[in-house]
Amino acid sequence: MPAGYRTPEEAARGTIPARHVQPIGVVIRGDNAIVAQLMNDGPPFEFETSFCHRDRDGSWTEGMSSNGTSGFLDSGGGKGTAVVWAEAPDEAVAARFVYDSRKLVAGVEHGCAFAVFDDVPEDNRWLFDGPFLVAWIDAAGIETSVEVFKPLPSFAKGVRDRWDATIGNHPKPEEQSS
Repeated sequence: MPAGYRTPEEAARGTIPARHVQPIGVVIRGDNAIVAQLMNDGPPFEFETSFCHRDRDGSWTEGMSSNGTSGFLDSGGGKGTAVVWAEAPDEAVAARFVYDSRKLVAGVEHGCAFAVFDDVPEDNRWLFDGPFLVAWIDAAGIETSVEVFKPLPSFAKGVRDRWDATIGNHPKPEEQSS
């Protein structure tokens, strides 16, 4: 019997009873996955974004999770997959997300919109440069803009500098010699 779980969604839920977890979306890239889920069996919900990986036996294990609504999976070659999701207002049937010049409209399911952008540079730019939810769309097609949080340039530069000093300049495991 595998040590982990059959699916990333099961790994993300772990031992929490199913009635307390509402999966919103899952993205699998190779042996890694991001699972977006709402926690609690009713409002108010808590957001959880879980990062899972496939073990050698084919089962899935949760590596870590956060109460944020975004995540990134490194797919190699300097690129990856960025995920962003949000709880929708009652009148929304869809949401508009953007990253650079790319636009994506995602439907609302289970009270949330979930967007996936591939081929995103693996550096930390995606933390501040998107993808972002920019509007909710109602059944009549009317868009209501969402204010996009953009940190002060000095804060973003400080985070980027710390990233480069600690993570960005370290060789990846495959680049290290044995």
